[in-house]
Parts: sequence; C-alpha cells; structure tokens
Amino acid sequence: MSLGWNFDFSFFPDGKLSIDSNASPMTKKAVEEIKTKFPKGDCLTLDVSIKNAQGLIPAIFMEKAGGNYKVEPIKGTNYQDVLRRNQAYEDRKEYINKMSEFLPNWLGQLEAEFNKKNCRDAFEKKRLQDMASIVTKQSTLQEQSILGKNFKEQYLYIGIGATVLLLGLYVVTKK
Repeated sequence: MSLGWNFDFSFFPDGKLSIDSNASPMTKKAVEEIKTKFPKGDCLTLDVSIKNAQGLIPAIFMEKAGGNYKVEPIKGTNYQDVLRRNQAYEDRKEYINKMSEFLPNWLGQLEAEFNKKNCRDAFEKKRLQDMASIVTKQSTLQEQSILGKNFKEQYLYIGIGATVLLLGLYVVTKK
C-alpha cells in the first residue's frame, strides 16, 4: 500500500466541521455528506477517506470553475417546472460552493489525524511483516525441495557405503 504524502498537516485545526445553527440547508447537507462519505476512525478508514477526498476535490473544483452545475432535467415547460429547475440549479451551485469550502479543510483534518495516529508507520510495519512472512514461506518451500533431493542422495550414499562395508567385512572374515 503506497502512501503518497510526506507532509506534516498538524497546523490544521483539530475537531469537527463547524456550522452555525442558522446555516442554510445546503450547508448542512454538504457538511453531513462530507462527514458520512469521509469518516474519521482507524488508520485504514482514514487512508480510504483521504484517498476518496483527494479524488473528489478536483471534480468539485472543476465543476465550480466550469460553472456547469450538473442538474437533472425537469420535464415539462410550465412556469412551475422552470422555477423548480432554477431552484435546483441554485441549490447545486450553493452545494458545490459549500463542498469546495469545507472539503479541503476536512481533508486537512483527516491528514492531521492520520499523522497523529502514526498510520504511515503502522502500514509500513504491516507491509514489512507481510513481506517477512512471504520470504519465510518461500525459503521454507525452497529448503524443503532441496532437502528432499539431498535426503534421497544421502540415503543412496548410506546404502552404497553400507554395501561396501558389508562386502569388506565379508572379504576380511573369509581370509
């Protein structure tokens, strides 16, 4: 498992995303979605959350920069449908703006917690243990395959030696 960051993010504030009680529904929705999509937790959860957040941030900023907010088409052509379409567009625009505001901060908090928990060391330790286990198993298999052949040769030499010894003993006792 390769980790691509080597930065200290401890200067980011610890804690949760803060929203005030009179925040808009889109702000609350964005914050709740960030918290559920990218949870904090153990090292593996943090690693997955960080990678997913790093993948989503460029898409959020590209949508914001392009100004082309993805809104589902609303069927119909009456005035109510146009109003709903405009409201959906404005909601998506506010949602993207809030996501682009809160997600980088949350990513910084995730990375700070990742560093605080020494997750990189835990992953490296696990990787080294796995590699040691694999090397040990492979060397054991190789040793067994070599020893199997050596034992056959050893038994052959012991048999030949025993035969020569018995033959020599027979010759000595006959004279």
